[in-house]
Amino acid sequence: MLKDKFFFRARFGLVSAFCALCFSALCFNACKDAPPSWYFSAQSDKENLYGVGSGTNLQSAKDNALNDMLSTLQVELDSQTSLNQSFSNGVESSNMSLQIEKRIAKTTLSNVTYKTELTGNTYYARAQISKATFIKQLKEEQKALAKELSALNLTCEDLNLSEFSALNAKLEEAQQTQNYLYALGSEGNLSLAHYVSLWQANAPKPKLALVLENPNAYGAKEMQSALQKELVKFYRLDSSSSQKAYFSFELLSPTALEGTLKITNCKGDTTLVLQISANIPSSNMDKLAQRAGVILYKKLEASMQEQ
Repeated sequence: MLKDKFFFRARFGLVSAFCALCFSALCFNACKDAPPSWYFSAQSDKENLYGVGSGTNLQSAKDNALNDMLSTLQVELDSQTSLNQSFSNGVESSNMSLQIEKRIAKTTLSNVTYKTELTGNTYYARAQISKATFIKQLKEEQKALAKELSALNLTCEDLNLSEFSALNAKLEEAQQTQNYLYALGSEGNLSLAHYVSLWQANAPKPKLALVLENPNAYGAKEMQSALQKELVKFYRLDSSSSQKAYFSFELLSPTALEGTLKITNCKGDTTLVLQISANIPSSNMDKLAQRAGVILYKKLEASMQEQ
């Protein structure tokens, strides 16, 4: 009996020792992989911006810290700016918000300092930049954007597809810098009123007037219907638009046609010319016109990708 008690106590002692050893090992590993103390320390003051991040490599930790630093500004900017967008027919209206983007690619940040540390298999980083330096960089970026907007040379109220795309992209960049400056308590020096007004007049798609140059020709009605069906995917068709799309076509046979679409701006300058050649197996004007419309759509899409 005494022997059994001794054996039980000895076995219990070994189990307890083993558990204590495992617990100590777990605690040691946990402590070893724990973030450094500065990672959770207070990181805000009037002169600087901070952000923290971690990753499996040093660069990802730095990127995450930089994103964290910029995301602190996002809280102050939600719903800060929106652009009214109205459709000319009055049937539909909505708001488009040009909100700040968290991506850092569009904002060039230099003079960012990092505090880094490798703990276990994890890298930890803290990013820091002075607000004054950030503001200075943003204002320099605004100056560059002002030149780029001016270089677009948007002299017509009705924009073509490439002009509208370029304006939209530059406005997003400009609005982003404005928003950053707003969050930092600084006034921007870039006036966007003219460009925003121009954007509103063309959103969500630029206006275009379709003009059939041979409206009395056989098949003109079918061609007009087919062209309108495809053009509305890119434009708002409006007969009063100063941007014109002149279309002429010639029936080569009951199953084939050739056509030309020429788009001009408010000055009458040609901005795009597309040649169309369509044919079908059997005579059917509706189907021939539809085929020509599909070809036009593909060529318009390709022209946008090239610009």
